[in-house]
Amino acid sequence: MATTDANGNVLIKFVNTDGSNNTYSIPLTAFNDLRSTNLTPMAGWTFNYNINADYIITTIALGGSVTQSNSMAVLSTSTNINGSARISTRNVLRYSPGLGALVRFTAIFTTGVVLSQQIIGIGDDTDGFFFGYNGTDFSILRVSNGVFNWTPQASWNGDVMTGTGPSGMNLNQTLGNVYTIQYQWLGFGVINFLIENTTTGQPILVHRIQYPNTATVPSVFNPTFPITARVLNNGNNSNIVLQSPSAMAFVEGEGSSEAIVTSNAANASINFNVTPPTDQNVLTLRNTASFASKTNRTRILLDFISCSLEGDQTVRFKVIRNATFGSTLSYTPINTATSVVEYSSTLSSATGGILVLAFEISPNTSKQLIVNSLDIYVNPGETLTLQATSGNTVQLDCSLKWEELW
Repeated sequence: MATTDANGNVLIKFVNTDGSNNTYSIPLTAFNDLRSTNLTPMAGWTFNYNINADYIITTIALGGSVTQSNSMAVLSTSTNINGSARISTRNVLRYSPGLGALVRFTAIFTTGVVLSQQIIGIGDDTDGFFFGYNGTDFSILRVSNGVFNWTPQASWNGDVMTGTGPSGMNLNQTLGNVYTIQYQWLGFGVINFLIENTTTGQPILVHRIQYPNTATVPSVFNPTFPITARVLNNGNNSNIVLQSPSAMAFVEGEGSSEAIVTSNAANASINFNVTPPTDQNVLTLRNTASFASKTNRTRILLDFISCSLEGDQTVRFKVIRNATFGSTLSYTPINTATSVVEYSSTLSSATGGILVLAFEISPNTSKQLIVNSLDIYVNPGETLTLQATSGNTVQLDCSLKWEELW
């Protein structure tokens, strides 16, 4: 017979299942719901072939490098005293209020060296949660509004992983391990940090940031994050190397909620009087890198294209991410208070970039395309261009509509 508490909640007694003194935990979400819902993958990386610039942003400085070896990304500072290297996902874990967030990754660290850092986790230099080295101390890191808050391994409030904790595991950071970070957010929720047990394969809680009832500002200011890894020399001349083969960030539940979404549109009326008008910008959207004086992490999703053509020539259209323009575009903000997007219909060549969609319109006709199922996203700092090519002078009236995923 099941036992219940005074509120009628079923009480569960944990039992040993692996023949050891360790018990398995029932899989729960960040908010302690039984994890019977799907995890929604939002951002991740693998490096089976190379460092793919289509979904990984690489930043290096002063001799730092990012290479691929043994199906892993290899980040190196070089021996330059200020060398650095970083990778981050173009996609982000879009936080949904009231749902937990979870990131799992694997990493191999260099033994920590004074005047260096190596971190991996979810976030950026403004906000985030990470495992890594601060000098010689292996630590947990919370970045909040640009302030770095380190908790060294010796001060963890869970299993400190020195062989004396409940798991009996002695963590060797220079070998590959599986790390997990789980957070509630809602501004003031708890943040859990876990490392996989060698014997059982179960994630072991090593530290919990017990944030509720302790603060008057949120633990981080914006919980929508890319996955990031970084190595940095800050006066040290050792070559610090961090390796990672795999990572994935999830929302615990339905991560594509329409609960916090706005819609906007832009249009352009263009007379192409160039003969022939080839690879011309009709309408370009730019997702700004910053919004309201803060780092922008809001993605946009293209959901509708409408074009009409007046002229005697078929027009070929392409939708291109991050095109190269022959002249500088002049952008107009949609609304600086409510939208992260600005747009341009400056007449300019638009070449290169990544082709995400192509279609044609016959003379003196129009076409409307519902494209939200194609998952054409634009990340902060990126552009999306509607490009046109024709064999003669034509008049085009086009519009793009998108959702902004706050």
